[in-house]
Amino acid sequence: MKEEFEIKGKELFEDYGARPTTKKYSWISQGSIWAGVSVCLTAIWTGGLLALGLGFKGMLIAATIGSIIHVIIGALQAFIGTDTGLSTAFLTRFSFGNIGSKILSAIMAFSLFGWFAFQAGLFGLTAQSILSTWGMNPNLELLIGIGGLLMMTTAIVGYKGIDILSKISVPLLLLLIIEGLRRTFEIIPFSKIVSSGPVDVPISLAVGIALVVGNYIVGDTITPDVSRYSKSRKDAFIGVLIGFFIVYIPMLLSGAIFVYAWKNWNIIEVMITTLGMGLVAAIVLILSQWTTNDNNLYSATLALSNLYPPIPRWKYGLITGIIGTILAVFRIYEYYEQFLTILTSTIPQLAGIMITDYYILKRAKFYSYENVGKLKEINPSAVIAWLVGVIIAQLFTYDILPGKDVIPVSLIGIGVTAILYYLLVKIFESTRPEFCTAMGE
Repeated sequence: MKEEFEIKGKELFEDYGARPTTKKYSWISQGSIWAGVSVCLTAIWTGGLLALGLGFKGMLIAATIGSIIHVIIGALQAFIGTDTGLSTAFLTRFSFGNIGSKILSAIMAFSLFGWFAFQAGLFGLTAQSILSTWGMNPNLELLIGIGGLLMMTTAIVGYKGIDILSKISVPLLLLLIIEGLRRTFEIIPFSKIVSSGPVDVPISLAVGIALVVGNYIVGDTITPDVSRYSKSRKDAFIGVLIGFFIVYIPMLLSGAIFVYAWKNWNIIEVMITTLGMGLVAAIVLILSQWTTNDNNLYSATLALSNLYPPIPRWKYGLITGIIGTILAVFRIYEYYEQFLTILTSTIPQLAGIMITDYYILKRAKFYSYENVGKLKEINPSAVIAWLVGVIIAQLFTYDILPGKDVIPVSLIGIGVTAILYYLLVKIFESTRPEFCTAMGE
């Protein structure tokens, strides 16, 4: 009995290793996890932001183009995870080298770690807002602490925990949204909503697309963390397509419809007060945040385990979850805009390097766990290209260079990084090959 318990316990936490040894999963499982990421308040709020600045047609175009961009980048990254069975942080070793990978893993961990803290803070604010509608005045820090600890549990368990929670919460939120839309259309005709113009100050279509892309471009970059469990590239692609397009667009659309109809961006007030959906809506809305945030902590833990692998990986989840919750309690979410700016102008560039290295430079054959011992400490070309991509993204972010209202900053960063990396490799491969690869002899 004891031996059986130990085996099951090992299987439960083994996916924090460098390469998963559990069974592979189909597109249904992959799709449910990515749907769990997309079915969230953040996506609904982003749809509401589109409605503030765009008419219905413009909103729909921005949502569609932005989602297609998510699918393309997310799928290209996901295929690498499926082919190798390795996490995003570990995969950076093959393009950046061992030391370069550790530096980037620290940045990834910090970013996702902070994102977990922000989402935990949002969880507490959501819960407080819900309870205040019923005349209660609960302690915000207590609610944040409870939320952070709850979110931590499924992330510690890993893929299986996230998969189970997603399969429970995703259908519930979808049903809630459908019911909310039904009640809305009973009062305000759909034809009137379709003919709506911007609710607030108009924005350009390019800015609308940038909002959609920026909302989850970091998620596109780290898709290998989930796709490494996929049975095939086909399963990985369908999973990404479900989460980043088939489910994501209706989330944006529903958020926009609620704003067009009720002129209120706060989906919590709309669901609970305006539409009178009460306690059920409150529970489901909180669950939706849970399914998004456990993915953040899971990927942060994978990044940390690439830095200091001697201790069991799942323990990193426990440590980072507790620290992230403490940060949330101290209201780190008040610096949300500054943090999000840093996040979207540093992490996506990793995808530019990885996609170029794996597909364009045709180095896929080197991306194998068996080659880890052959890796050099650093690939100068990759590090230089990434740094330049980050600097350029910052220049666009703070309007030192014009154009961020035309092309999303994150895409500018990816493009600049990919092109520069390719050029550096071609320049050095014949004269100084050690400057353009992470592979040793």
